Amino acid sequence: MGTLKMRLLVGTLLVGLSACGPGGPPKITKDLPTAAKDGDLGQIRAHIYWKADLNRKNVNGDNATPLFLATQWGHTDAALLLLNAGADPNAPSQINGEACCIYPLHVVKSFDLARALIAHGESVTVADGDGVTPVEMAIWPVGNLDIVKLEVAHGANVNPPLRSGALAPILSVALDPHPDTALVHYLLAHGVSPNVQTGTGWTLLNVARDAEGRGRAPGLTALVQSYLTNQPGR
Repeated sequence: MGTLKMRLLVGTLLVGLSACGPGGPPKITKDLPTAAKDGDLGQIRAHIYWKADLNRKNVNGDNATPLFLATQWGHTDAALLLLNAGADPNAPSQINGEACCIYPLHVVKSFDLARALIAHGESVTVADGDGVTPVEMAIWPVGNLDIVKLEVAHGANVNPPLRSGALAPILSVALDPHPDTALVHYLLAHGVSPNVQTGTGWTLLNVARDAEGRGRAPGLTALVQSYLTNQPGR
């Protein structure tokens, strides 16, 4: 048995043992999706102990899995507990009344959890109902360069065809109140065009100059200009 499988098996056994304390078998006081949303480790352990369906979606509100809810609400320990107990990271969720579909990697903010989701088989290329991939969400609004690099290392594409009416993620980064120059640099270095424009015709260079003029992104203008100057054919 491989080392990773052995660790997961041991983790699952420990979950079961820890759930059954000195007072006997644990009592369930809330449904699993609610426990996941709340980050309630004790209740999650209780559901695991009683062999609950770990992919059962909530019925009040969004139609989301416990793993998605724990990830969405930033409860990394709860999400890892569910993963190690067998929750499926590729089980789809629906939120905000949308027909289909969104997954934990679309909303993850923790690098460690993103790495665990991928290790447990979650796809880095599956799109949500609007055609947005996890790496696009990692670029913005999450804005986590380490997660972007992780997903690219596992096959994500930071330069997909731009959807009709959509704002290029690199522009969203540059327009952010706190632009991440390192993230813009990474995207340009990985083939994202410096010629993208907003719906009103502002180029990335316009956005960079505006941000730098407001004291928000020192060096961003020079960075964009360097990629514009070095384009093929210039």
